[in-house]
Amino acid sequence: MAAPSSLTRYGFRIRSKNGATVDKLLIMGRNSEDASRKLAQMYPACEILSAWQETPGFTGSPLTNTAPKVSFEEIADLINNKI
Repeated sequence: MAAPSSLTRYGFRIRSKNGATVDKLLIMGRNSEDASRKLAQMYPACEILSAWQETPGFTGSPLTNTAPKVSFEEIADLINNKI
């Protein structure tokens, strides 16, 4: 009997075909291609916004950050408009 292959947890942030955003979607796979294939089966025609490999014991941010960049002026405008 063959030894079971080790699985790694891969994280995704996606936009489904109906426009809904799904954050922190975790899928077990032998590699990133395997996890992406499983994702495509569960969410056909989805758009992958970001993807990362989970590290055991790590609770920080994903390895890829797709957050929009905001300038100092935009933040200052937000603060000034709230006061």
